[in-house]
Amino acid sequence: YAGARPRVSGTLTIPALDLRPFLAQRAAAESPPPAAPATPPRNLADVYRELSQARFSLAELTRVDADVTLRVERWLSLPGDVRDVSLRMKIDNGRLEAPMRASVTGVPLAGTAQVDGGPRPPTFRLGLGTRESDLGGLAELLAGARGIKGRLGRFDLLITAAGDQVSELVQSLAVRLEIERGDFSYGNVEGGRPVQFTLDKFAVAVPAGRALEGELRGSLLGNPLS
Repeated sequence: YAGARPRVSGTLTIPALDLRPFLAQRAAAESPPPAAPATPPRNLADVYRELSQARFSLAELTRVDADVTLRVERWLSLPGDVRDVSLRMKIDNGRLEAPMRASVTGVPLAGTAQVDGGPRPPTFRLGLGTRESDLGGLAELLAGARGIKGRLGRFDLLITAAGDQVSELVQSLAVRLEIERGDFSYGNVEGGRPVQFTLDKFAVAVPAGRALEGELRGSLLGNPLS
């Protein structure tokens, strides 16, 4: 690093990454961080609970500039099977932009994470998506729905939040999920009878502190569904 504000650059490749011990560190330096759970979180609810207790300030981004490429074979602190992660973190004057790609439950996802540590409160935005892909395990990961198989024409997930501490971000989360040209079947379990359905368009939004909003157009067993 060099200059008035430290600058870090480089490439790091690691076989496995678990950020929970770092996110869970306590504000008091004399207090040791709690031990991370022995197993990865099973679902998004587990992640929500863990992040609600995290102690990390986004304002720290204003103290360093960086251009770091991170490659991780397996990311353990996220639910589902997250592999082959490639992440380029660019931090300039408190603003982070991180293009990324990864395999999540067998689905190739790509997108960008953005953090601006300058405003009060700092802001966070994560967009991930895929095109013309198998559904993989996304239905179980996002909705706890087992036995759903099929193809995605378009899948986009957008998460936004504002806050200094990670725990504050969790409390202000706004989520939007969109699917187009989906061709699926449910009931793909032992003893089940698969049933075909399509989603021409499916959109659901959970604004921070407000009720869920949604739109659905598709078909079930060839009959219109809306």
